[in-house]
Formats: sequence, C-alpha cells, structure tokens
Amino acid sequence: MNADQDITDSSRPVSSLDTLKALHARQGELCDMMESLADKLPSAQRAACLEAAWAATTIIGPLHALEETCFFPLLQQRLASAPHIQVSIDRSLQEHAEDRDATLEIVGSLKRLADGCPRPEIDPISYQLRAFFVGLRRHQARELEVLFPVAMEKFTAEDQFVLEEALARGFGAEIRKR
Repeated sequence: MNADQDITDSSRPVSSLDTLKALHARQGELCDMMESLADKLPSAQRAACLEAAWAATTIIGPLHALEETCFFPLLQQRLASAPHIQVSIDRSLQEHAEDRDATLEIVGSLKRLADGCPRPEIDPISYQLRAFFVGLRRHQARELEVLFPVAMEKFTAEDQFVLEEALARGFGAEIRKR
C-alpha cells in the first residue's frame, strides 16, 4: 500500500486505531469498576478502592496524552477544512482537562474510602464517583462515535504509522498492561 493512500476499507483491521479503541475499552472498564464501587458503598472492599484509584491514574492520563499529542493532531491535519471535527476535538481537549482534575479528586476519595473514611463522607463520594464515570462515558462515546469513524476513513498509511510509533514509544503501555 502506498503511504499516501487513504485507508477506507473499514472491514480491514487497522492496528493502531484498533489499539486506540482497545485503550478506550480499558477506560470503559474503569467506569464499570467505579460504578460497581458506588453501588456497593458503604461496604466497598479496601482492595477494590485501591485498585480503582490505581487504574484511574494509569488509564486516563496516558490515554489522554496519546490523543492530545498524536491522534488529535493527525485528525486536524487530515480534516483542516472540517470545522465540526475541530469543535469535537476542542471539546475533547476541554474534557481532558476536567477529567485530569476530577481524577485527582477521585483518587483521593478512593484512598479515603480504602482507609475507612467516616460514614458522612460516603454519600458525597458515591455521588462523586457517579458524576465522574457518567461524564467519562459520555466523553468516550462522542470520541468513538464522531472522531474514530472519521479517522478510520481518512487516516493514511503514514498516519497509521505515526500513531503506531507513538504507541510503540510507550503511550498507552501502562493501560495495555492491565
């Protein structure tokens, strides 16, 4: 395949985008984990709280870094004349900043739960967990429903290679280990 040729056959596996989708699936599993914890409060197990805290720090940051430094710039190159895609990317970037801040708060709350926080803190933490995973799922759904199909259609073989190189350099490596 020529390096300038678009990859438009969606039935053909596209390894770097498939890997990026798999990283998004890990983020979805984190949301499921947090939902399960919120449902079990106040009787959530210490180990489950610590696992969720660790997962949040090792999944969200690396995935967002990969998108911000590689995936989004590649989309912007391919679709410079598509303002609706830029709007979606800008929204994702804003949500990434919000997710980073919320992740720090969630990790702190999960550690307090693991340490046996007082009963009055349980309800606010449950609400915090729910708000976090609902927002993260909404953000993820938009990226998968809007940005990924465009990337599948418009990314060239060279774009695929650039994304694969970023993955090989370690972006997303922490997520894939889980």
